[in-house]
Amino acid sequence: DLNGLLSVGIWAGDHPAESLELVKSIRQYYPEIALLLVGGESSGEELAAFSNLRHVATPAGTGMGAGHNLLLKECQTEFLLIADPGYRLTEATDLRAMLFAAARHRLEIVGCRVSGCLPDGRRIAVDECWSFSAEQGALHHRRQRRGKRGPYPLSDRVGDFFLCCVAPVRKSGWDEAFQSEDFGAFFLRGQKARLDVGLCAEAVVERRRVGGKDGEAADKESADWA
Repeated sequence: DLNGLLSVGIWAGDHPAESLELVKSIRQYYPEIALLLVGGESSGEELAAFSNLRHVATPAGTGMGAGHNLLLKECQTEFLLIADPGYRLTEATDLRAMLFAAARHRLEIVGCRVSGCLPDGRRIAVDECWSFSAEQGALHHRRQRRGKRGPYPLSDRVGDFFLCCVAPVRKSGWDEAFQSEDFGAFFLRGQKARLDVGLCAEAVVERRRVGGKDGEAADKESADWA
């Protein structure tokens, strides 16, 4: 049973209403799981109507790092699923499988496969796991693994939809000095803190296209991709 063990945390920035479709998809498949929504002065009437959803208000302009650290601080369960508003849960998003990987195989962070949409409309599911490498003074991401723990591939980084063990991840956390710190820097700090990162291929989440590009394409154009 997930109740009491796992919460879903959503950093909503200044626009909590944009998380409505994500919350609907969570409730469709996990009707009783605890939801923690951080960001904005008010959750709005539609989100407030959901049961077992707690909203934590933040001042306008609160940065991504501070927002995610607040998710970790306010979480009241041992494990937390970090979910960006751009994702949608489906019948294939097996949170129990991800939780089993974390608890049974001592993984502090567990990612999953991500279903995305190609420009021609076809959908594909890909493993999101990368390893860091330093070349010519620049930090690079390489789509490669670093062995396995049980059946789960290990890497330095997974995507920005992942389940984590709250206590150790809270210690490394996000750097609040940057307004829009990306996930690459978060995972790099996790690597320095010796957090074990794995991929649960049994679970698949759907990523909504953003601005005509899928999330991975947008991520590769961010500052953490050299």
